[in-house]
Amino acid sequence: MSFFGDMMNKGLNNLRDTQDSMKAEMERLEFYSDEELKSIATDTSAGNSTNAKNRRTAARMVLKQRGY
Repeated sequence: MSFFGDMMNKGLNNLRDTQDSMKAEMERLEFYSDEELKSIATDTSAGNSTNAKNRRTAARMVLKQRGY
């Protein structure tokens, strides 16, 4: 396969991995209370690592599903 084909496959795999991890994080957060989710969604003390960003985003998505 060409170089560009390999790069495209890597990009698609990374996107799929990101989607899977976000879905898993949302499933974990489903059991949290609304107040806990609001706290997680606005918590910047956790830093700007990818995991912290994904956790905040997942918390916002769960809150949105609940109508907040």
